[in-house]
Amino acid sequence: MKGALAGVTVLDLTQVLNGPFATTMLADLGAEVIKVEPREGEVARAAPPKIGNESYPFMQLNRNKKSVTLDLRSKQGKEIFNRLARKADVIVNNFSPGTMSKMGLSYPKLKKINPQIIYASSSGFGQTGPYSSRRAYDAVIQAASGIMSLTGYPDSQPTKVGPSITDFMGGMMTALAIVSALYYRKETGKGQEIDISMHDIACSVTLEFWADYLTGVKVPRRVGNEDPNVAPANGYAARDGYVMIFAGFDHEWARLAKIMGKEELVDDPRFSSAEARVRHRKEVDAIVAGWVASKSVEELLSELNDAKVVSGPVLNLEQVLDDPHVEYRGIISEIYHSAVGKVKVLGPLMKFSRSPVEIRSPAPLLGQHNTEILSELGYSNQEIAELRKSEVI
Repeated sequence: MKGALAGVTVLDLTQVLNGPFATTMLADLGAEVIKVEPREGEVARAAPPKIGNESYPFMQLNRNKKSVTLDLRSKQGKEIFNRLARKADVIVNNFSPGTMSKMGLSYPKLKKINPQIIYASSSGFGQTGPYSSRRAYDAVIQAASGIMSLTGYPDSQPTKVGPSITDFMGGMMTALAIVSALYYRKETGKGQEIDISMHDIACSVTLEFWADYLTGVKVPRRVGNEDPNVAPANGYAARDGYVMIFAGFDHEWARLAKIMGKEELVDDPRFSSAEARVRHRKEVDAIVAGWVASKSVEELLSELNDAKVVSGPVLNLEQVLDDPHVEYRGIISEIYHSAVGKVKVLGPLMKFSRSPVEIRSPAPLLGQHNTEILSELGYSNQEIAELRKSEVI
């Protein structure tokens, strides 16, 4: 069976993390993704750590793609790209706003070549607005969106979330926008331009904290592992690790109180309602922490799961990779790369009952598909050799 996006051709000019993550999802769904790289390769090919001479982050984020090298500053390079654009369905870039226009590859110009093209740009602050020209990485977006102000403990400095979450969220939103535009084009026959801002998306992630501020109660503050509106909701130290426990609703609190052997707490006016438990959070946490401290993580999870109390272990990455659920769900896949042999990468994230989502090929070598793609565009072997000689590819 074919993937959901089989027959869709994507020209991928993205680099590093945000954009490549978006186009990897499209490739996993069956799209033909042609990665258009400068002759020296996109910058992430040099990103550590490496396996042999190959960048592991690059291998993670560029599977299922084809690589074509083009000097887009040259007249011949632009001509080749324009030929590709005539046949493509989607063009994706995550350059700083204005970069594509400077190269002569703006949406208005490419729309003339292919009126149905879907042209997606993902950037730190978007294509418009006072900050649109600012360069940005994930940590800057976390800082400017309020995420850092909400991460960490009250007595610590603002802290970024460990993973580059705004890059990944930006990639996911870019992929969603492209799929939506493809559906719109199917219904109307019209392509369009897409503007994705990592900052827009990061601001939306903090929406659960807006209520207190917008209702004039308080400016949200850092609360560590707590939930500001739920108690108990925290990380608690067991004998051999940590466990997260959430029991905010009254029926959940009653279940937790029962397995702790403290059913009398249910009727205690300090703890009898969600609002009361939040007001007496320190006392709630002390009671739960005392119970948790006497048990192992395995014992706790068994009791909590049996009682249908929401909980989970705090795992490090080694433990995550060894987790049987992670293995069963195929979150990690092993692939063969011609330059380095077997390598483990993140598996496809979506699962469909009919259309397969799969890893069909490893990340391409630089320019691996030059001859294949250029031949499909009508270039002869001699012309391709001349393009190499003149350093266009």
